[in-house]
Amino acid sequence: MPRVTPEHSAARRAQILDAARTCFLRDGFHATSMQDIQGEAQLSAGAIYLYFKSKQEIVAGIAAEILETVGRAFEPQEGSLPPVGPGELIDRVIDTADQLNESRAVFSIAVQIWAEAQRDPALHASAITLFGTVQTRVTRVLTGLQQRGMIDPTVDLPTLTMAIIGLVQGYIVQRSLGLTGDREQYRRGAHALMRSGCGNLA
Repeated sequence: MPRVTPEHSAARRAQILDAARTCFLRDGFHATSMQDIQGEAQLSAGAIYLYFKSKQEIVAGIAAEILETVGRAFEPQEGSLPPVGPGELIDRVIDTADQLNESRAVFSIAVQIWAEAQRDPALHASAITLFGTVQTRVTRVLTGLQQRGMIDPTVDLPTLTMAIIGLVQGYIVQRSLGLTGDREQYRRGAHALMRSGCGNLA
């Protein structure tokens, strides 16, 4: 039996997640079955269940992928980007989220996942863990900015972290409903909030 490489496994997982996204967007979460995902991915049932034991595991995989991609936008890659203030940090994350939405329509998917997490204990637990990871990452970045004098030293960073994540979540919800046609207006509002919350250093 030929050896399955990590690259092959990653590609197969991505194929399944892409198929699931297509089904969820077309039919909704509850109307989509594992058989639907199997058909969309053009894989056997055995191939699907080799990587994901249930639809909930697939949803958790999509959620992890979204949060990891957006979460990475909070941190410069190996020092390639200069430090920025909280307002510009939100700009960077919004840009990343928009790019991800253009390629994978993640805004509608994210809202469906958040809704499902209210009734599915396993998915809820996964979501809490994933958001905790993002919160830790954002707080770490903000700590560095505060140490550089880019955030007022009196600002409570865990509170600021929650506010920034909330702004990004709000943007995703509004975009999914078609309510933020003027993205620059949302940016200006976010910058104003950051200035009021971080002093004039934001």
